[in-house]
Amino acid sequence: MQRLMSVLLLMTLMGFLLFLFYLSFVPHADAKGDDGDPSLCGQDWSSESQKFSKDAIHERLIVTSECQRLSVDEFVDHTVIPPHVRAEWKMDLWDSDHPIVAYRYKLEVLNDRDRDIDFNLGNWDFAHSAYTLMWEAFSYKIPACSKMTMGFISPWAPEGQNASVNLIYRIPEGKLVTEGAGVAFVVIPVWDQYHPGSVRVSPLTSDEVLSIGCKHG
Repeated sequence: MQRLMSVLLLMTLMGFLLFLFYLSFVPHADAKGDDGDPSLCGQDWSSESQKFSKDAIHERLIVTSECQRLSVDEFVDHTVIPPHVRAEWKMDLWDSDHPIVAYRYKLEVLNDRDRDIDFNLGNWDFAHSAYTLMWEAFSYKIPACSKMTMGFISPWAPEGQNASVNLIYRIPEGKLVTEGAGVAFVVIPVWDQYHPGSVRVSPLTSDEVLSIGCKHG
């Protein structure tokens, strides 16, 4: 366990350095002032990495980040924003000049590989966002041929960040392997106020599976 934690810490540092390297090459968006950039919502930000030979896909990983502004019906629904959360946000934000809005955030990681992985995004802002505060960890365990979906609601609009995708897994010989799987664009609230939502891990459906390992596993 101690060795795994050391590897995860090293990966986070390596991911941050890799993020700085990619920053000049990958398109990105920054927050427009302290209130964020609502125009980043309403679309899926997806990145995909594959390993293949000839026409066969052996391994695939997809990271999708999105946010949606709550509709009027959702906004007034106490099951979506509980009264105590609404009262807190009203006192902290909505009684001032902050827009009276809220956003639903979602992160989905699709592991189309026939191996369990520890998934980590190497980005300072992501590492200190609701995504890790809610999970209480910097990495996520995702079983083989499965996807993880997590979400929350925040009164803050997003900023866009590029984050390096880092993986840890064991090969059949028992050795721990670290792997960089490209860069993902993620939307993150500009401040850390949030109301936690759900975290789900579910098997991939037949429509989601493309890799050989998950098709025949």
